[in-house]
Amino acid sequence: MSECFVDEVRRTTRAVRSRGKARIAVTDAVRSLFLKDSIEQHFKDIATVRLNARNQDGKTLVTLYDVPVEEMERLVQALQAGMEAQPASLRAEKKQAA
Repeated sequence: MSECFVDEVRRTTRAVRSRGKARIAVTDAVRSLFLKDSIEQHFKDIATVRLNARNQDGKTLVTLYDVPVEEMERLVQALQAGMEAQPASLRAEKKQAA
């Protein structure tokens, strides 16, 4: 086993820190917020379902945690509502256009 000097460890950790995490696109971040909000509303007082969004190879991936099997229909409803949600500014523009 080779020994590692303190300055080598510092340089390595600094390089890893400087790379940072790849950020998800703004539109995907907004969509994930709508999804999280919808899931929180649909599962309030039922279960603590968590949603995580992350970037992998330029694609935004969503992971759901702790969904009770008996509540899968509720999950589908929450996801549909979250996908249909729009910022208030977009809704106002659509109303004016109609």
